[in-house]
Amino acid sequence: MGYYQYLEECSIFIPSVRRRELYQSLTGLVCPDDLSDEHLIGAFSEISSWIPEFNDNGDIVYLRFVGEKASLEDEVVLKAIKPHVRDLSYIGMRGEDGDMWRWYFVGGKCYELHATIVWDFSNMKLWLDTWG
Repeated sequence: MGYYQYLEECSIFIPSVRRRELYQSLTGLVCPDDLSDEHLIGAFSEISSWIPEFNDNGDIVYLRFVGEKASLEDEVVLKAIKPHVRDLSYIGMRGEDGDMWRWYFVGGKCYELHATIVWDFSNMKLWLDTWG
């Protein structure tokens, strides 16, 4: 069956100077001399449902999730990219049951943080009684 998950937000930055190391982390192969965006897209798609998007400088500035269910491939990708991601980058996800979490990258490590929703009654406003 599996657990459905959806990408909610992504604020990630992997500098272009880390492309070669990232390719090797994803594939375990020696990086080709003519490493292109297509090579990196291929490396991601071979092992996962994550597709990188690039800016004009070749930096990865977004990861698009094209899958449906949580799987071990998520863990493989997170482990591969974590040493290359700029600190405080994150990927925000939502699960089929409404659970929300973010994977934060700090110091070459990946942390999972789950959201807690708090109903703030101090900010409550009268609503229905104001209708005619």
